[in-house]
Amino acid sequence: MRDEPDEFGTAVAGIAAFVAAAADPACSTLFPTCPSAHDTNPLSLGFGASGVLWALDASGVPLRPGWKEWLRERLDAVDPATYPGGLMNGLAGLAWTSDELGFRGQARTLLALANRRAAESGDHTFYYGLAGVGMTNLRFYVRGHDERDLAAALDCARALRETVRHDGEHAYWLDEFNKVSEFDKVGEFDGFSANGALTGLGLGQAGVAMFLLRMYQVTGDESHLRLGRAALAWELAQARLVDGMPVFEHEGAREPHVEVGGAGIARVLLRYGGLDDARAVLRALDAGRSGLPGCGSGMAGLADALLDAAEITGDRTYRETALRRLDLVRGTFLSEPAARPGPLRGDGSARLGVSGEDLPRCACDYLTGSAGVLRVLHRAHHGCPADFLLDEVSR
Repeated sequence: MRDEPDEFGTAVAGIAAFVAAAADPACSTLFPTCPSAHDTNPLSLGFGASGVLWALDASGVPLRPGWKEWLRERLDAVDPATYPGGLMNGLAGLAWTSDELGFRGQARTLLALANRRAAESGDHTFYYGLAGVGMTNLRFYVRGHDERDLAAALDCARALRETVRHDGEHAYWLDEFNKVSEFDKVGEFDGFSANGALTGLGLGQAGVAMFLLRMYQVTGDESHLRLGRAALAWELAQARLVDGMPVFEHEGAREPHVEVGGAGIARVLLRYGGLDDARAVLRALDAGRSGLPGCGSGMAGLADALLDAAEITGDRTYRETALRRLDLVRGTFLSEPAARPGPLRGDGSARLGVSGEDLPRCACDYLTGSAGVLRVLHRAHHGCPADFLLDEVSR
């Protein structure tokens, strides 16, 4: 790709300029975000304001002082009864991002609340349930070496062990939604596996396996590793071979994504050292298509998985494929909204909005919009670690 660094650097600057221009302190989410922010809460990592602020800061974009004060005031007013506990939708994600943004005391309070809520939810997943809350506790333990954080992570792992289901040598979990769907079958494929569980990093068993791998690496307890491998084996057993390649399906369609599907599974396989299986899944990703730009269920997420593969295997062809994906995102989904034309600064950088999952409108959130695309472009341009997977534990 010709002049790739300049092109990607310009895209990062343009996205950051749009996000800055779109900020509105009178808005409950501070920035325009996915409508899911209003179904969960306006501050969340995945869909709300804290994820946008964290992504800007982590990418070296200066935050306006008023933005951080806006968030600090709202963190003080959080009602834990109305916030779920999860990483992408609730208190755990707020704890992670607020600590990174310098709100240490508030982060501690939020993490304690997340731990209380986690076991109540009946959700095992990495994005929204126990696995993500456990990973957040591990993050705090790795940074601060407070044994209470490790104990909380162990509590999450114990709860997962107590709720696991087995299919031979395979392991899987069902959350409350899946448990209902399991008994509502009418004999037709409806996007779930035969037992109602989902695949992928965000909503599937791979996300639990990711947390359990880090638990093993921190504690040395091989029971975590064995259970994680059994969960990954379950994921691989759900694949359908299409043209000799393993694909994963949801609601009757192929799912190559991170939240549900192959990209998320590949990211975890790579970290477990399952390189042959990961390469097979990644080949299917290269043949697959996504009609969305985001990092949760879109092309930026596929590119992120390919950047993982390039880093872990040392094969630069994965990076080349990732850059092609990101160039498609840049050329197709980044645009200067007509309502706010013109450069933000004197350097001529245009404001580049990202079409969210509700494609007629721009969104700035982490999972579906600008913040996530910004992070993957920044990673491709600067070589920074993957987000929220604690790769530093394995080094």
